[in-house]
Amino acid sequence: MDTCPSRFARRLRLALAGWLILASCGGGSQAPAALASGSSSASSPTVSPSPAPSLAVLSAGGLLWNTKDLTHNVVPGLTWWLEGSTPDGHAVDAAVFRPSGTGPFPVVVYLHQAVGVTADQLALGRVLSEGGFIVVVGCYTATPAVVTCRHLPDDPVGATIELAKLLPGARNGTVGLVGCSIGGSQALVTATSRNDVGAIVADSGGAPAELPTAPTLLLASEQDPSVFEAVQKYESSLRQHGTSVEAKYYPNGGHIVLLSTDTLVDARSRAIAFLRENLKP
Repeated sequence: MDTCPSRFARRLRLALAGWLILASCGGGSQAPAALASGSSSASSPTVSPSPAPSLAVLSAGGLLWNTKDLTHNVVPGLTWWLEGSTPDGHAVDAAVFRPSGTGPFPVVVYLHQAVGVTADQLALGRVLSEGGFIVVVGCYTATPAVVTCRHLPDDPVGATIELAKLLPGARNGTVGLVGCSIGGSQALVTATSRNDVGAIVADSGGAPAELPTAPTLLLASEQDPSVFEAVQKYESSLRQHGTSVEAKYYPNGGHIVLLSTDTLVDARSRAIAFLRENLKP
């Protein structure tokens, strides 16, 4: 597993570069529609989030993770709100959604879009968890948002993955990565340097130079033309690389189909089914 800080910085730059090129061509400019308050997992069987059980301090990814007591930013269905910190002042927040029951459950890490973690992305984390996964929504850039990184650790994505694997009820084995926009690119880039990623869902993520080997679901909208074209080319590159790929291109929706009103029901159902299939014990 790659934990070298300079390598993580390079991976983040690569994901940013690919996304910014697309944005400069007009991709990624359409804001996602507001999310309805109800769950949109549709045909996926629902597992209700559990009430928050006690959680001991965890050491993962070079950080000590403690629960936070919140009087604001309370998210429906949230199991734990955690803060990872180091003695030298690095601090990362993460929201954890856990299904009810004892598990074990497969784990999924969600990687946010460029604006940081927003309320609709936290709601997406809850919907994914209702599909039967422990879902960790953290931050990996210093973008002020609902979930923040006040001082980035060396490898915030790696730290979040390591945290997810150690949570109570987490199943041993590979993890899933789900990312939207730049988060989709980051998921693809991250998976190339780890051996514990079993599935990737990249929504409107563009076409980074890296080609992961983990099974990959690509999502995009024809209404997001530069991203749509880049993702189609990336799909071809993945297939030539020997990666198992599924792709769904929507005629409607817009940038980030997991959040766009016209496409989110089908896109979320596909994502949950794909993660279930590829994160089997």
